[in-house]
Amino acid sequence: MTAEGVTAMSRDEHRHAAVGSVAKEQGFAWALGPAAAIAALFFLFNPQIVVDWRIYSFDDGTYSHAYLIPVMSAWLLYEGWKAGVLQLRWSWACFALLGISLLAYQWLEFAHQRYLARAAVPLCMTLALLCVHRVTRYTLLAGAMFWFVTPVWGPISEFLQWTSVKAVSFIMQFTGIPTFVYDEFVRIPAGTFEIADGCSGLRYVIAALALVAFYSGLYLRRYRSMLILALVALAGAMLTNWLRIAALILIGHFSDMQSSLIRDHNMFGWFLFVPLMVLIFFLAERLEPINGRGPGAVREKALALARPRANQIVLLGALLALVSGAALRTLAGIPAYDFAAEVDVEAAQPLQLPEQPAPQIYAASSYTAETLPGADDAVLYTIVFDGSSDAQRAEFYLNEMIPPGWKLRNSLRADGARELRIQRRGDLAVVRYSYAIGATRTGERGDLRLMRLRAATRLDRSSTLRWGFAPCNGDCERASALLVKRFP
Repeated sequence: MTAEGVTAMSRDEHRHAAVGSVAKEQGFAWALGPAAAIAALFFLFNPQIVVDWRIYSFDDGTYSHAYLIPVMSAWLLYEGWKAGVLQLRWSWACFALLGISLLAYQWLEFAHQRYLARAAVPLCMTLALLCVHRVTRYTLLAGAMFWFVTPVWGPISEFLQWTSVKAVSFIMQFTGIPTFVYDEFVRIPAGTFEIADGCSGLRYVIAALALVAFYSGLYLRRYRSMLILALVALAGAMLTNWLRIAALILIGHFSDMQSSLIRDHNMFGWFLFVPLMVLIFFLAERLEPINGRGPGAVREKALALARPRANQIVLLGALLALVSGAALRTLAGIPAYDFAAEVDVEAAQPLQLPEQPAPQIYAASSYTAETLPGADDAVLYTIVFDGSSDAQRAEFYLNEMIPPGWKLRNSLRADGARELRIQRRGDLAVVRYSYAIGATRTGERGDLRLMRLRAATRLDRSSTLRWGFAPCNGDCERASALLVKRFP
């Protein structure tokens, strides 16, 4: 090695030693304190996030890994501190972006755009970290890890379910067991298995990608290695789920559906998942051998420390308090979050509306019902929702516009409404309904979501559903005209 190389190495070693010394003097608690305070304030003033995570993450089998995510984020920050790069850096430009992101999140949350609001939470948390720490792989990943606990992965579940059905159907061809597959059901002589949405393998995909992201942040340095590991983990998680379903079908066949694994099939899947992750980490070692170096071995260029002043801390706390769900709910006159009321929404029973037939509605602040002259059993409902909870809205996903016992024949879009032709045995009827916010009405849920975004700027969460039913009695056009006459 040349003298210049030795000198450069010496300078590099001295710089890393100085960085490590500064980090030690700074202390891990002091380095992490501002970020922890920001996160605490964020959750304190936005309790709906805690409610959402508790219902759809921590209490849901799909996100059963959720308890590990905060630990992983803290571990990444700790390794960044050990590497000497977890340094305080106050960025007013980042504060501005954080304020805009918080406003966007509150706007989406207030407008009941839950999916987009959930997606904004990890972004806000990452920006909060970057407002007090310089940008490094550790701070970026510590915030990004919360994507794996935020329930935004549902849209890919249907694709995973479809691939599981196709893969299991292919595997069963080699077993010799008579198998009939239709839709998401697999029928064998011993019984019928349903490859439901919860059996799509989404939980294994999310857990595998979370572990790969965590490992990559600690040990990998090449983006190519990270991409290969992520793709292998994704394919392996899907394969694990396919083998789990096929194995359960075989167990059901040979045990005549009496095995305890049939009832506890979720735990059975994790026993297959552990060997997969062992193979994944073995591949990771082959891609980039660690050879004794631990996390944080590759140092990054450090900047000078900038300790926060008291007025900056107060200003940041005031920003989080003002731009929060608690503040907006107070301004809009909406009661504070009732944590108990938000639990087990799907277990709730529909309202018992007095005039039948009627839609299936799970929550409403008020309603009126009137019978319509000119047709037997014709009824018109005007149902008002105050928007105080997820279920208190006209387009709540459990609400059904078709009365119990009836089936849809066809649906057409009318002017500002939607009209359904329904059937029960030999009886035909017409249902007409429309959603309204203020004076604007529509028959489409997608249009209603856009209307909610505009209404949220006025701190208005209320909505109205007008729903009418008229039996055809041999003339559906007359029944339709009767409903149009009473409401357009």
